[in-house]
Amino acid sequence: MIIGGVFGIFQYLEHKNDVRIERSMTFVERFQDNTVTLSARKNLSQSIDGKIDELNALLSNKDLKAEELSALFDAEIVKLVKQDVLTEHLKHIFTFYEQLVYCVEMELCDRDVADMFFETEAKSLIRTYYPYICYIRKEWHNTEVYASIVRFYIGENSEICRE
Repeated sequence: MIIGGVFGIFQYLEHKNDVRIERSMTFVERFQDNTVTLSARKNLSQSIDGKIDELNALLSNKDLKAEELSALFDAEIVKLVKQDVLTEHLKHIFTFYEQLVYCVEMELCDRDVADMFFETEAKSLIRTYYPYICYIRKEWHNTEVYASIVRFYIGENSEICRE
């Protein structure tokens, strides 16, 4: 009887894990097949690609102090977002990542699957567009905007905004 109980618990946990993996794969499908998501990712990528030489030149400028460099980089990213009308694309992608983070944190999705498919791109996106996150936080007077994705992908104690 004890063996049957242990086996039943094992089967339940295996089923629960299978369901988490299945839910995670639903996020993968949404990320890869949804036309709005694909369009947002494409536009963000094209926009930064068109500005990469200019940004690299800025970041390589040895004449600038760290504070000046940071302020100029932040201004360039915010300008890029406004100029290329990327706000809605960023909102869409950041919201997608927020939903995924909540799914993982509530243990409805599998962390390993989520990391395998999304971690690299999410970290890159946040590290590139963090000045926009800071800009929105300031505009909205809300320091928690996109805090869940920053905490999840960058780190618990990561403070990306200077103010």
